[in-house]
Amino acid sequence: MKSMHNRYRFFFDYGDADHYRQQIETVRRSFEDLDKDGKN
Repeated sequence: MKSMHNRYRFFFDYGDADHYRQQIETVRRSFEDLDKDGKN
């Protein structure tokens, strides 16, 4: 990989469903800076 994109740090380990369920709302809120129409 040449470089990580700026959202990579929010990714969960593959198969970590417990962590996903615990943290998904936090991750969703952290993406609120993106436009709702996907143009950002």
